[in-house]
Amino acid sequence: MKLSEYQRAMVELSFAEREVMPEELAAFGLYRHMIRARLFAMAQVAFRRTWALLGDEACSASFSRYLALYPPRSALIREVISSFGAFAEVDVLLLGAGAAHAGDLLRFEGAKWRVGSAPFDSALMGAKLREVDFDGVLVVNPTLEWLSLSFAVTEESAAASSHTLFVYRRRDSDDVRWYRGSSSFAALLSLHSSRSGASLGSLVQELFSSGVFSGSDVGASLSDLAAELAVAVERDVLWGVLS
Repeated sequence: MKLSEYQRAMVELSFAEREVMPEELAAFGLYRHMIRARLFAMAQVAFRRTWALLGDEACSASFSRYLALYPPRSALIREVISSFGAFAEVDVLLLGAGAAHAGDLLRFEGAKWRVGSAPFDSALMGAKLREVDFDGVLVVNPTLEWLSLSFAVTEESAAASSHTLFVYRRRDSDDVRWYRGSSSFAALLSLHSSRSGASLGSLVQELFSSGVFSGSDVGASLSDLAAELAVAVERDVLWGVLS
């Protein structure tokens, strides 16, 4: 029997006027098994390295707790799995006895999962843009996420290393990519997301006023930021500025 047939049978049995026979209730158990098995399998795919690090028993128990406390509210499996990532990041029963870098690894794999299915805005894709300059309003790749991490979880060693990681997809590829950038560039992007219509120049001025570059040589800081903007453009993290 197909999944759709089990779904119809469950609806019919749930609302039928007649009494439900005991043998018919078996369909509910099988349906439950099918649904949970599919969700568990997808979680294992999304958080493959976390599952390997913390073990199937601990991760499966965490996923069971998640389903019991926060039953799925979306028909999209990818959103259910994404929500589990947020739950697992603060699940002390899962992380309490695990490796120190487990939390960062969860955040990284959760970001990869979200970025992998994040849509590109068709209106933004068709916008008229020019090269990045300080007078324009930045257009940022909508799939981009940035994480402040304490461990190098993109590497097998996962050594202690405080850094900012940018995770994204290019417009010409379905592959999820990432690279290390500066916390000041992340601060610029955060400010950009909260200042609709603000020019790049005004955002940079506000960053300097806020003390993000406190103690740094202004010229050197601007040079470093310009270099990072160029890298972001090359990597398709920045698409340009609005014309």
